[in-house]
Amino acid sequence: MLAVQFLIVCTTSVSLLSGVAQAGTTPNFNFNQPHDINDRTPCCVDRLTTLTCSRMRINTPAKFLKRCANDPDFALIQCCSSCFDRRSSASSEKYNLVVRRHLEDPMKVTCIDRRGGDWCQKMARRENYWQDASFSTIGGCGAFPSAFRECRNTCGYCSATMQMTVVKYDYKLATSTQRCDIKTYFARTDDEMKKKYNPARKEFDPLARLTWKRPKDTDYFVVEDHNYEDFM
Repeated sequence: MLAVQFLIVCTTSVSLLSGVAQAGTTPNFNFNQPHDINDRTPCCVDRLTTLTCSRMRINTPAKFLKRCANDPDFALIQCCSSCFDRRSSASSEKYNLVVRRHLEDPMKVTCIDRRGGDWCQKMARRENYWQDASFSTIGGCGAFPSAFRECRNTCGYCSATMQMTVVKYDYKLATSTQRCDIKTYFARTDDEMKKKYNPARKEFDPLARLTWKRPKDTDYFVVEDHNYEDFM
């Protein structure tokens, strides 16, 4: 009797997972999440440029606000800074609501890979053409925002039934002008901040910029391509 019950439970579970997978809402369960984005916070900037996002907000305010609330690609990548303006006291709450509703709550979010699980697994592992030198530096799950848009589940940018998001969505970090800018994918860590704002100080040496050459059959050196205006 127990064996029959066990068989029924297993069959039911497999059927449910199969049905949900066909619906396109079940992720390819990946418990070996990449470590390059663990506990990192994606920067919240206007990657469509602030001018473009501002025009959209002014020309079609209702549509703009609707996309900010319901489209995570738009809200967290394209016009994040405009959707969650730091000058508004309500922006932090709105940001957290969008994150919980669309990315963190495993019971509500639709955590899928647009490119499919096989393609995303190869990208995350840098297999096939991702091994090529031209892709190795931009491939992988750390290639935000492309990885967020195409391989959200495999990379762990969202939660699913059997996994939780590996990134940390922190509004304060994401909107910090010191830790984030348009060229930065993730908010700089404390160590990265120290390296950025406390570089090794070197004594200014104008001659270090010059190119020195020693002509043949002489003990004298001459300077090539010397522009004295650099020192004016």
